[in-house]
Amino acid sequence: MTERPEPASARAQLAAPPQRRTRTLIVLGLVSVLGALAAYLGVQQLTDTEQALAVAHDVPAGAVITEQDLTRVEVSGDLPVLTSASQVVGKQARAALPAGTLLNSGLVGGANVANGNVVVPVPAKVGQFPQGLAPGTQVSLVPSKRDNSGELPSLPAIDATVVGVSPPDTATGVTVVDVAVSEAAGHDVARLGSDNGLTVIIRVGVQ
Repeated sequence: MTERPEPASARAQLAAPPQRRTRTLIVLGLVSVLGALAAYLGVQQLTDTEQALAVAHDVPAGAVITEQDLTRVEVSGDLPVLTSASQVVGKQARAALPAGTLLNSGLVGGANVANGNVVVPVPAKVGQFPQGLAPGTQVSLVPSKRDNSGELPSLPAIDATVVGVSPPDTATGVTVVDVAVSEAAGHDVARLGSDNGLTVIIRVGVQ
């Protein structure tokens, strides 16, 4: 007796399950690979960090930074931050640094003193200097204390560059602003500044 061939539709139905199983296995394999890749990238993102330096408390502009001013914070490894205390300790804050500020090379350092200039301390009381002075600020020093005859010294304003700013003295309230001036002007600045006779004004727009 001759067997009748199976219809094509029946053969397709018998062949379909292995194909579906294959596709299912492929999809599951892709899901597993993608899941593993996502987990790997997540771990890499978490582990690609570094210990950056930040200030542990408020640091005023011009203050010399010490080891006690610093703390370490875990940050992403691609941030432009300083990571070694040797890059910071002994340098001045170029601006007021609130607690927690991450440190970079633009926030610490000092003003460069040109050859032929001298650095002179200028004591100043509240009202004799503006807020925001920092190393590198361009200023003018203006005689502001009258002599015994009631006259102001006939001395023109002296251009200067701020080199450092000390915290105010707790007893006198005097802040010392270290400035770089020409050697010729240094003697006048020292003489007038020693008696709080100079007012510091910022020269806006001067580099």
